[in-house]
Amino acid sequence: MNESENQFRTIADALPHMLWTTGPDKRCTFFNKRWLRFTGHTLENQLALGWIGSVHSSDVPRCTTDYGALFDLRQEFQFECR
Repeated sequence: MNESENQFRTIADALPHMLWTTGPDKRCTFFNKRWLRFTGHTLENQLALGWIGSVHSSDVPRCTTDYGALFDLRQEFQFECR
């Protein structure tokens, strides 16, 4: 891990929000500690598309559809799920 990535992770882990990053392929590449504590999952478990396992099964179709469409539009978005 290089110095700038280490600085980013330090800042991201200090935030009072759940935060994640993705690559251009929509697969998650990072989750901050708050996300991991809230979900009770490990980073390795949540990477790529593993985060879907943290979403209530009834919310998965809506969340994945919305996520994919809004990601492609490069628009800011938020959604709530159980």
